Amino acid sequence: MSSFLRNIVFAGILIVFLGYLAFQLKGFVFGSDLALFAPGEGEHVRTSHVIVRGRALGMSFLSLDGRTVFTDDKGFFEEELILPYGLNIIRIIGEGRFGKTFQEERMIYVTGE
Repeated sequence: MSSFLRNIVFAGILIVFLGYLAFQLKGFVFGSDLALFAPGEGEHVRTSHVIVRGRALGMSFLSLDGRTVFTDDKGFFEEELILPYGLNIIRIIGEGRFGKTFQEERMIYVTGE
């Protein structure tokens, strides 16, 4: 085998190895993320039934006002809350795979009108 061909084979193996390593470390490199899509901050709602929607990527645990929340295979979640009239604060807490804690809060005003 010529040295040129040997170098090409070695470079190909190295590229495959580095690609596999990058794929395995993507959770570490990109980390975890928690985002709430609804309800919006300071939103006024007329009904006490509120749908909380969001996405949690790379989380090992997720809770909404103390209740465990489960995500689909893409990290999206949707939970229904029944809130009393007046000002309410909803809090979602997630724990990333490496122990970092993420928290999002929303203040919502239920008018009942």
